Amino acid sequence: MSVKYSKLKEARLKAGLPQWKLGFMVGLPETTISKYETGYWKLPRNVAEKIAEALDVPVEEIVEEKEILAEPLPK
Repeated sequence: MSVKYSKLKEARLKAGLPQWKLGFMVGLPETTISKYETGYWKLPRNVAEKIAEALDVPVEEIVEEKEILAEPLPK
């Protein structure tokens, strides 16, 4: 899956969350959220799911099914 980077940021802003707060909600630093939003880093599937849950949107709203996301981060 590829990230719809503008959609990721758009969904975060629609939820009224700054990057630091979304990061806190999903256990990531603000800088990591920023890098996902700009496309500097690929978004792992497990993180995309956490972000979608935190934003209360379906994961399909922030990713496209046609391509593969980065491998999940280790737990």
